[in-house]
Amino acid sequence: NKVATCAGGLAPQNISNMSWMLAKAMRLSGTITGSLDAAIVEAGLELFDCQGLANTAWSFAIMGLQNIPLLEAMSEAVINSLDAALSGGHAREEGGADAGASAGAMKKRRCSWNPRHLASTAWAFSKLSWVDVPLLTALSSAAIRRIDEFGNQGLSMMAWSWATVSVVDVPLLNSISAAARRRIAQAAAQDLSNTSWAFAALLVLDRPLLAAIAAPASKKISDFGPHDISSTSWAFAKLPMHNTPFLSAIAAAARLRLS
Repeated sequence: NKVATCAGGLAPQNISNMSWMLAKAMRLSGTITGSLDAAIVEAGLELFDCQGLANTAWSFAIMGLQNIPLLEAMSEAVINSLDAALSGGHAREEGGADAGASAGAMKKRRCSWNPRHLASTAWAFSKLSWVDVPLLTALSSAAIRRIDEFGNQGLSMMAWSWATVSVVDVPLLNSISAAARRRIAQAAAQDLSNTSWAFAALLVLDRPLLAAIAAPASKKISDFGPHDISSTSWAFAKLPMHNTPFLSAIAAAARLRLS
């Protein structure tokens, strides 16, 4: 009740922080979520910076909150923020009575969308099954420009996000593949599993990527959990991609866990 009472009138940064904390604690009630929705609308999504937008979207995905009007507004806010970052803060600032206010809002929320912001935002909207082509296009374009800055987890999250909403973005997938292959030796089991699953789910047979995944995956097979084993084996079977050493390692790991 105290959270719900205090939500109104908070600054955008405080609202995104509160959303993040509630998601981490999974403390939900109709009163709290309704108050958060109202606080976000009151504060104005146009005043949220990229971290605030990313954290708020992530929080809503973790909590499973699907407020359609708010998701529509958040999508537009993310697109505008990405446009502003690309154009130096001059996106969608047409003339008119509100032009000055719009320019001020853009200035306040202008920031650099780093790979963590991009990956968590893409993951959040996909987790909520929110398919917005302009949003996906904006996120994809921004990610491609900074693809070499993504770590393995961010790359796998991007691939997973597009696969989850069943959207094939060839330039993005090509960029993810090239970047992932360059650092595949350092990838964790879940990153290898999620990336292979995503390409298979989209029916994109990228033999160089899958071959690159198979080599470290065979060596790290003891790190694979049941879900990683099932997802990766499904991916290699789905495409299909035959790699005898890797499939043998998968079979051995599965037998060990079943015994």
